[in-house]
Amino acid sequence: MAIENQGSSWNKGAIIIALISVIWLVGGSYWYGCKIKNVCYPNDLVASPAEPIEEIEEPIEEIEEPIEEIEEPIEEIEEPVEMIEEEIEEIVDEPIADPEPEEEMIEPIEEVEEIEEVEIEDEPEIIEEIVEIIEEEVEEIIEEPMVDPEPEEIIEEELEVVMDEPEEVVEEIEEEIEEEILPGTKILLWTVYFDFGSSIEQRHSEFSNQLNRVIEELNNTQNKISILGHTDDIGTKAVNEILSKHRAERISHILQSFGVDESRITISPMDFSDPFISNNSQAGREINRRAEVYLLY
Repeated sequence: MAIENQGSSWNKGAIIIALISVIWLVGGSYWYGCKIKNVCYPNDLVASPAEPIEEIEEPIEEIEEPIEEIEEPIEEIEEPVEMIEEEIEEIVDEPIADPEPEEEMIEPIEEVEEIEEVEIEDEPEIIEEIVEIIEEEVEEIIEEPMVDPEPEEIIEEELEVVMDEPEEVVEEIEEEIEEEILPGTKILLWTVYFDFGSSIEQRHSEFSNQLNRVIEELNNTQNKISILGHTDDIGTKAVNEILSKHRAERISHILQSFGVDESRITISPMDFSDPFISNNSQAGREINRRAEVYLLY
């Protein structure tokens, strides 16, 4: 029994100690939260925002001060606006002075009308005087005897001079032309073109007319004839030299077939050594494939 009583007393003591510990913990936490952290109960938490509201009101008051400063210059601007409005009202109320321009314009208009009346009155007399002067000049011209220059006789004399001995005049002109051409001069009479690699001439619509003109000129003189054969720069020099010779010989045979003496003709194969224009293009090469007929002096 003594042991049981002693155990129960220990249980009661432990419970008391536990209660005291709980009370101490609750009281300590309350004291720490309320006194140190300023958080006592939920009611206090609702009332706590009063302090930040006071802090917000202070910057609002600070903002109101510059607004008052802005309002002051606005009031200063309103004063000159009122002054300008008063001046405008004074200008509007003033009566407009009439310079009476109509009276000033009436006088020059009257002067112009007077001048026009004078001019209109004098015009018929002036016209009559001009007509009389013209009639007198016409009568003088009619009364003068006309001189006949006999133009027909003069023209007939000039025609007779021109028609006398026309052959002598032509011979004199030819002699003057021959004197102007220096010895060693050569004149190009004809250029004949060929296809690539061919010694047969290209016959176009004007070929026959050109050939007849050249034959006529060659038959009117006994000068020597030089025929130069040319090629483009495609191929070797040896091949092009042979081709240029065949082209020159072809033109020589054509001239001989129309009666030109072979002894007058010399042939020179020029291959591609004397191009008329550059061989860098197809058009240039077509022009360089040619034979040229020269008349030598």
